[in-house]
Amino acid sequence: MPACWNYGADELIYKHSLYPFYSPFLPEERATRLLLLMMGSYGGSAHAMTGILASTVVTPRYLRFCPSCLTEDKSSYGELYWHRLHQVPGVIVCPHHGHFLLDSSVSVHGQNKHEFISSSKENCQNYNVRTCFDKNVFPKFIDLALDIRQLLNMKGVNIETANLKELYLSKLKDRGLATSTGRVYQEDLAKEFVSFYGIEFLRTVYSPVKYHDPNCWLAAIVRKHRKSFHPIRHLLMIKFLGGSIKWLKGFEFRLNPFGLGPWPCLNAAARHYLEPMVSEIALSHCADTKRPVGTFTCSCGFVYSRRGPDQRPEDRHKIGRIKAFGIVWEQRLKELVEQEKLSLREVARRLKVDPMTVKKYAGILGLTYHWKTKTTESLNPVRITKNDQEDKRDKYRKDWYELRRHHNQASKTELRKLAPRTYIWLYRHDKEWLNQNSPYFRANKQENMRVNWLERDKEVLLKVKKAVSRIKVLDDKPVRISISRIGKLSGTLSLLEKHLDKMPLTKEFLKNNYDTTEEYQIRRIKWAVRKINLAGEQPKAWKVSRMSGLRPEFSHKLRSDIEQSIDVCIKRDWVEYGCLNLEIGPLGLESYQQ
Repeated sequence: MPACWNYGADELIYKHSLYPFYSPFLPEERATRLLLLMMGSYGGSAHAMTGILASTVVTPRYLRFCPSCLTEDKSSYGELYWHRLHQVPGVIVCPHHGHFLLDSSVSVHGQNKHEFISSSKENCQNYNVRTCFDKNVFPKFIDLALDIRQLLNMKGVNIETANLKELYLSKLKDRGLATSTGRVYQEDLAKEFVSFYGIEFLRTVYSPVKYHDPNCWLAAIVRKHRKSFHPIRHLLMIKFLGGSIKWLKGFEFRLNPFGLGPWPCLNAAARHYLEPMVSEIALSHCADTKRPVGTFTCSCGFVYSRRGPDQRPEDRHKIGRIKAFGIVWEQRLKELVEQEKLSLREVARRLKVDPMTVKKYAGILGLTYHWKTKTTESLNPVRITKNDQEDKRDKYRKDWYELRRHHNQASKTELRKLAPRTYIWLYRHDKEWLNQNSPYFRANKQENMRVNWLERDKEVLLKVKKAVSRIKVLDDKPVRISISRIGKLSGTLSLLEKHLDKMPLTKEFLKNNYDTTEEYQIRRIKWAVRKINLAGEQPKAWKVSRMSGLRPEFSHKLRSDIEQSIDVCIKRDWVEYGCLNLEIGPLGLESYQQ
């Protein structure tokens, strides 16, 4: 390379290697180590660090080229060169010309790793015809190649994988493919994903979706990321969720349900109304809907909240609930009421609040208002003085003191139930004083009682044995002897579900006594034979099958075992009840299937 060229290692890596393709989806610390490794004199473990070696996405065996690009390069530059984009796994066609990429004769992993083989007409002559694809697949190849090209041209982008998973979950919730608590409907996701891309396309880019496979990449990518995923699969997921590579550029905006700040101040009394003045936001979640809630606080004292996420730009100007009006709003209210002497509705219109809100705060602030009331048509000013407010406050404070004195062991919640009106007034108008003069929260102290599991095992075993005996002697149609049923009947379900490993005696008994599917079917058959026999009827197979509720599609092996059990039951029960007036033929039960 000529000495006058100012190419540094950083520029070579970002413009001429695949580092920008892999690094955005690696942990930041690993991406930095990879960059330093590539800048150093030895980069032997670089491929392993990207996750290429462990990925099922196959890297091309040969350097690839586009025939039309060869012609253009020769015409424009007088020589040929390898295009970086053409060498990326998942790029099947050239997005510039729309031609399928072809393999050259130059192996990616040559025998001499220090040898550079430039592109030439001699090594770019492999014009083998590509496998034909469905016409609907080709545009998807183009879209993926364009996304990869954008990714290669982005510098310094790195995304926390945990945040990326949260972004996926957020979009899946919007599409009804995940619950509000984050549980993904994996089967529905797989069906929609395959329907969106098609089996042929996914197979070609080495990302088939095998829903029932425990190692299915699509199921894993929306769970906690315990490993890195190939960039191709992130790009497929982003496109499926309605996004593009631009998501990565504005990632913080996508992750924040209310976008990026500053946000507009929605205080109609402020001079900066609707201007982006709010830089403070507190995020929480609605207990009922599980949707995000943003609380916005402006320097003017105005505090409002709303439920998200914001779907449209105009959502940024919506108020769900006003939590505090602030000094600026209160001062403007005073001016409109006492100085300009506007009507109640006009004040409410200018401040963009309900008339009752104006009335309420005019009273709290002790303002003299001049609007008409329901009790008079005159314009005589009515004044609610601060003294009246203070008298009311003193009265409720005294009531609260007396309540605490007479119930000195009661908690705050118990006091609230005893005097709800007093509590509500103080909570709304004197909250700080109320908190300072209420009992502190007292956590229930529970003694650390260590369980003697040896004794507990014996107690539970006794209850479980009684429950199993009760189930077996039931005269009605048999019910399945399961751990769940035994636990419910014995009142030990929680212990059996959570602590069975600590009770070896009980565990061993259950192992020997709960029903397998086959055992449960045989018990039902025996019961059906006995019932038919007691009714004085001939125990034919179809009667036994119908009464016992067996499905006709059970396996031939199981059918054979069950029929043998029926024969045994017939012989035993007829002997027991003295009903051997009908001989069992040599064909057993089949003798009675006439």
